[in-house]
Amino acid sequence: MTVSLLITSISMTLLLAAYRKTRLVEIGVLAFVSAASLMAIDVIYVARGVILPIYLLDAVIEVPLILAWSIALAATIRVAPSSGG
Repeated sequence: MTVSLLITSISMTLLLAAYRKTRLVEIGVLAFVSAASLMAIDVIYVARGVILPIYLLDAVIEVPLILAWSIALAATIRVAPSSGG
């Protein structure tokens, strides 16, 4: 139940950011780290025999999300002006 509440919280944050067209690096980091964490949980728990191997399908689905967010973050960071003085 805790995990589902956390996933719902993250999803609502990402959906609101998309709706408001918010383009903050922090939103991309949240999305990237969330997808990577969920993928790692699936792989580790399947390897330990805690959950069924069908959950590896979820891990596979996370890969393109991680790649897409990596590309988006790299582009955002490259374009953003430096704040150094």
